[in-house]
Amino acid sequence: LQIPTLQVHATGNIRCTNNKTGGRYPLENVKVRLMEYDKVGAHDVEGEMLTNKRGEFDLTGSSKEWWDDRFFVWIEFPCGLESTDACAEKEIMCKNPKCTY
Repeated sequence: LQIPTLQVHATGNIRCTNNKTGGRYPLENVKVRLMEYDKVGAHDVEGEMLTNKRGEFDLTGSSKEWWDDRFFVWIEFPCGLESTDACAEKEIMCKNPKCTY
């Protein structure tokens, strides 16, 4: 019996809404991880990177599981940085002490 390999590709960008102007700007150097959900034990990291100057990320990963492959994107919002001080989303995103979503 052979376990199938499932591959996944996730792309996107992380942006912030400026409190004063309402304009949106990209967030650079935000850690983004592609994770595979496990019911028991730690979730597997399938890929990890920092967003570029345009706030973009592009991750590919694969997993061999006997059942129920489920992937998710983990974002570590950079709370406490000068670049995020003007973010309208900061109040919501920084409620979580680890700033991870």
